[in-house]
Amino acid sequence: MTISGSSRCANALRMCLCAEQRFDSCRYLHSEARSAIVSDRRHRVPHSKPTGVRMKGRVLMADDEPSLLKCLATFLEGENFEVRTVCSAASAIAALDSGEFDVVITDMAMETQTAGYDVVRAAQSQSYEPEVVVFTSFHIAAAEWRKRGVKKLFTKGDVEISAVSNAINRIFDERIRRRALLPTCIN
Repeated sequence: MTISGSSRCANALRMCLCAEQRFDSCRYLHSEARSAIVSDRRHRVPHSKPTGVRMKGRVLMADDEPSLLKCLATFLEGENFEVRTVCSAASAIAALDSGEFDVVITDMAMETQTAGYDVVRAAQSQSYEPEVVVFTSFHIAAAEWRKRGVKKLFTKGDVEISAVSNAINRIFDERIRRRALLPTCIN
């Protein structure tokens, strides 16, 4: 499945509404997406996480396109990641300050065309040092983002969900290896 830049795609939204995430409070929902959510709630089977399965890590996703959030969150939850979704840069920054995440996935343009920059800066200022992945509809030089500390850059519409999942898994595996190499402090 290719990640599309359109949040108005009700079919994609219907496909991905199997995880329990709430978008009621997201002020960026388009009326078509909102009506698809209401329609799908009537037919939805509650999502349950398997018991006894250890989560790989925590992922924060910030994007103003609910269908993209839902699709990717559902896919990553299936890969045993704990996923929190937010619809704005301001919500992402608040989430970063209130919890620890291994990976932050952010859109570049949310409230403003450069709102993603604020999320990247906020993530980099956290003591727990989450890795940052950027989604954008714009063509931006990946080398420029790497200088800013971004681990991976994806252009919407040009990427498969499995490629995103593979990248997140690699990032998480690298974090585990780095932590294993850190010296242990003995008091």
